[in-house]
Amino acid sequence: MLAGLLFAAIGGATCRAQAPERPELVFIAPTSNTLPLAEFEGNRLRAGILKDLGEAIAARLQRRARFLPLPSRRVRAALRDGEADGLCYVIPGWLDGQHDWSSVVIPDAALLAGTQQAPELAQLQELEGQAIGTVVGYRYPEVEALLGAGFVRDDAPTMLANLRKLAAQRLPYALAERTSLAYFLRQHPEAGLRTVLTLGRIDARCAFSRKARLPFGQVNQAIDDLLADGSVERILSRYR
Repeated sequence: MLAGLLFAAIGGATCRAQAPERPELVFIAPTSNTLPLAEFEGNRLRAGILKDLGEAIAARLQRRARFLPLPSRRVRAALRDGEADGLCYVIPGWLDGQHDWSSVVIPDAALLAGTQQAPELAQLQELEGQAIGTVVGYRYPEVEALLGAGFVRDDAPTMLANLRKLAAQRLPYALAERTSLAYFLRQHPEAGLRTVLTLGRIDARCAFSRKARLPFGQVNQAIDDLLADGSVERILSRYR
């Protein structure tokens, strides 16, 4: 009897040890993002809204999240080719190609931020031909529409570098999202940055590859469920 129990215990442990891992859901983590969206440790996504949200979506689908750090210029190809399943905090105007789009997940706003010394502006067109702080690989459809060829970019490698450059008064104005600017000012109130103009809403969504590892209807339902039960709001509140 003892031998039988011992065999059963060993057999059960072996079955547990050999249990297959949950299938993965791969999210792109653009390396140009910084907190509150993303914090990297080396080439690994360590924290941020994108990590928390991706893990929540994957868990709702009984999958494990894996994050693929990529520079902004490689995002479109990675989604097109199915190298990754999805990317969150994006809008159609930022991302070319055919993708499946979720409901709005993170409401935000596009801003022109400035130093305290920067002159007030009545409209963005007053900056035609003047350098504005931007992030490499980011697209700014509102600004491109208003300034056209007069949009002069001064690219920084990340949003954090963009705002630090502004705080150091290397430029009088920079483009940012409300979420990123508010987080930066909570960490660095002495920076003295302010919102000069609100340029438009950002109804940020998640975009999924047409070659994703599971049907889009399933993942979109998972996102809708996370929105409905307050899970997304609880994630966002951690970074406010």
